[in-house]
Amino acid sequence: MADRREDETLRSAWFEATDEARRHDLADQIQQRAFEFVPYVPTGQFFTKTALRKYIKGYISAPAIFMWNIEKV
Repeated sequence: MADRREDETLRSAWFEATDEARRHDLADQIQQRAFEFVPYVPTGQFFTKTALRKYIKGYISAPAIFMWNIEKV
C-alpha cells in the first residue's frame, strides 16, 4: 500500500507543479517508480475469428461486433 501512496504523491505533485523543470524532474521520478514497482503486467492476448459470406458488404472490423452498415449484395 505504501508503494501506491508514493505513486499518488508523485502524481499529485506533478499536477500541482507550475515550473516546467520541476515537472520534468517529477516525471523522471514517476518513470523510475514505474520500473521499480510495475503497476501493470499484460497477461495475454486474444483474437476473435470472424467468418463472412461473400455476399456480405460493409462489415466494420473492430474490437466489438457492429451490426450496422452491413448489406447483403
